[in-house]
Amino acid sequence: MGLLDLFKGKSKQDEARSTTVVADCPHIMLSPRWDNVGDIGHEDRATGYVCNGCTTAFTVEEVARLRASEKERLQHEMGVKPEVLSRR
Repeated sequence: MGLLDLFKGKSKQDEARSTTVVADCPHIMLSPRWDNVGDIGHEDRATGYVCNGCTTAFTVEEVARLRASEKERLQHEMGVKPEVLSRR
């Protein structure tokens, strides 16, 4: 916590709460970012991503790993067992 945070009224508890929110975010709403205007709209040319839920920035490689495990992470988050989904 810095001196500026003290003037803004932030405390260690506020920092702990914001860290907890980030840790609890499933990172499923990701917005791509591009370095060049001409690349906008081409997801394969994205240089990074930002989570709309917690504003955490991710690299392209991190997003690939997140997307590969998205189904399992959401099932865990929602408390749904995989065998229940396979019956439908």
